[in-house]
Amino acid sequence: MRVLLMTHYYQPEVGAPQKRWNYLVEFLIKRGHEVAVCAPVPHYPLGRRFTQDKVWVWEPGAHGEQILRVPYVPYSGSMAVQMLDQAISSLAEVFATTYMRTHKPDVVISTTPGLPMLFAGVVASRTLRVPHIAEVRDAWPDLIWQTKLVDSATKSLLPKRVSSVLERKIIPQLLIRAKKEADAVIVTTKAFKRVSEGRGLNNVHLIRNVAEPHPSHPRAKQKGTLHLLYVGTVGRSQGLEHVVDAVRYIPQVTLRVVGDGAAKEQLKQQATGIDNVHFYPQTVGGELEEHWKWADSGLVTLAPLQAFEMTVPSKLYGVMARGKHVTGVLGGEAASIVANSQAGDISTPGNSQVLKALLNALAEKQELGNKIGHTQKWVSENASPESAGKRLERVLFKVTQ
Repeated sequence: MRVLLMTHYYQPEVGAPQKRWNYLVEFLIKRGHEVAVCAPVPHYPLGRRFTQDKVWVWEPGAHGEQILRVPYVPYSGSMAVQMLDQAISSLAEVFATTYMRTHKPDVVISTTPGLPMLFAGVVASRTLRVPHIAEVRDAWPDLIWQTKLVDSATKSLLPKRVSSVLERKIIPQLLIRAKKEADAVIVTTKAFKRVSEGRGLNNVHLIRNVAEPHPSHPRAKQKGTLHLLYVGTVGRSQGLEHVVDAVRYIPQVTLRVVGDGAAKEQLKQQATGIDNVHFYPQTVGGELEEHWKWADSGLVTLAPLQAFEMTVPSKLYGVMARGKHVTGVLGGEAASIVANSQAGDISTPGNSQVLKALLNALAEKQELGNKIGHTQKWVSENASPESAGKRLERVLFKVTQ
């Protein structure tokens, strides 16, 4: 089967969408499928290109896929420009599909973020007259009004009444309509699958985010200290400012933040003068493993938004796969997974005082008490690359038969 993936994020960029599709593309190719990928020139997370990839030229990828790089819009922290970047790249990918009619795919997959790619997938599938699978990785459209996306992107230049109508009515209706037109919709959590079906969407499939098994790095924890490690995007959705507020008053807890993102500089300013909070650049390989060897617990955190009750961060599965204790600032389905898999401890999102009490208690423990074998078994059964790949392949065969 020939599969066309339309995405805004792809390797060699580092991030949850990139990692997910790295695994899935590799799985599909090993199963004998052909995969073509349309994606912008690599430029995430800093908004500047960091490779010499040619634009509008098909080139081979790491697993044997064919990749067509399209233009992007450089940005530096501006949400409005980031949204423009996503829109321009999506339009470019739609333009590219018009030249695929002579050797068209059997199915088109669009994946969000960014949001414009969902509409690009609709147009591409119509142009090529093939089925469309819409992968919606986050709780869209709920996040639009809860994060005040339009108001933030326009820096409140629009009248509140206008931005509210766009956030709560017009854009959500467009997104839901586009999802209803898709031949299949893929979501990553049970909670959002239920919500999507309640909105009248048919053929909704659950394929969780994935984590590759990692060797455990057992570390003898010292009573009276806690090494807390956060690895991932340092953005607005993570709510790391509440963690910094909690840690500043607990000198026995050392927090390392490893990663980049739009909120990193602001977070570093907040942490000025706090000796037990340290920042490191985004890294992979051996350097990243050294951070994990240092850590007693992996931090997984989300901002206090209702939509995040339906979200499970991919980094949660990554910490669980490593056998590390999870310090989760989470609610909803993500909190339930931590509890049911005995992976660690949970604090209420957005409440620095509750988190402070939890971190104090964890620091005083000699052993953190997570059940490594039980946790890793849960990941293997529910969030492994192979299990996700098999589920995706079943969806592909269903929509193309």
